[in-house]
Amino acid sequence: MTLRLNGDSSGFTEIKAPNAAGDNSITLPTSNGGANQLLKNGGTAGELEYTSANGGVSCDNRGRLLIGTSSDITGTNDQRDGVQIAVANGGRVVCARDDDTVVAGNLIGGLNFYGNVGGTYDQIGQVVMVAGQEHTSTSKPTTIKFHNTPVNSTTSLPRLTILPDGSIKIGSSSPGIDFSGIQSNATGMSSETLDSYEEGEWSPQLLNNGGGAVTDVITANYTKIGNLVIAICFVRLSTRGTLTTSNLMVGNLPFQSNSNVSVHTAVAVGYFNAFANTFSSVTGTVQPNSTNILLRGVRSTDATGTANLNANDIQVNSEVILTATYHV
Repeated sequence: MTLRLNGDSSGFTEIKAPNAAGDNSITLPTSNGGANQLLKNGGTAGELEYTSANGGVSCDNRGRLLIGTSSDITGTNDQRDGVQIAVANGGRVVCARDDDTVVAGNLIGGLNFYGNVGGTYDQIGQVVMVAGQEHTSTSKPTTIKFHNTPVNSTTSLPRLTILPDGSIKIGSSSPGIDFSGIQSNATGMSSETLDSYEEGEWSPQLLNNGGGAVTDVITANYTKIGNLVIAICFVRLSTRGTLTTSNLMVGNLPFQSNSNVSVHTAVAVGYFNAFANTFSSVTGTVQPNSTNILLRGVRSTDATGTANLNANDIQVNSEVILTATYHV
């Protein structure tokens, strides 16, 4: 059945029931409501009412969805403020995955951003939350990922990830952390981006151009911050092995040093013991474009400076503790 309502001057509007209508009824509100209010089912199905002007949902004449308010709350009247939420305890947007099984990598929720210059919508950024591991009733770890799009591209890339344990992971496509906005620079500044951090252990060995010794490593650790490496070690000569009489070195630094031939980095030796010959002090330099520390010392007869050590200057149980700080 169709109900036709004729306009006062022309045209008409029809209200038509479905062909198989069932037994349904709709009760209209008792008032006209207010500007921007929407119709919804009331407390009883089929009884229509207007959403609350201040506590419900409204849609204004610029197409903005207003929740908890009947008018723009920003004061800018900007159509880009498409969804506005104003409630007493603070507004929230809720995303949920309605799934009984959630495994690592499953999407929980997110925000996607698109641009359409050129007539095609491209995803140019996103913030997503995914499951960090399989979810159970007692464990629901999550990972948050941030993506944006670089210059000369239309594809967003992962830049920053917050892992379930709270650690922050820089994406492989990210150049690092830019500190330019929070510091004053020295005159010779060449970079304000931290692009690397690493720490671990390394395997120093007493050696020279002719061979290497069996070396007991008491401790050997390193930290790399950007292009700066700090390597420490405590080593002891166990067996002379294939050492010759040429210059003595500590080899196998964790990273090769800068290739600039003018860069010889001084090494601090805090302790040496049981050397075959007498020295008033021992020091060293990291050689350029190398993974070796050249050991040097001051003998009692060396009034003018240090001299290179050689294998005859050490013996079984000779020990040295040193710190090498150098650029890569």
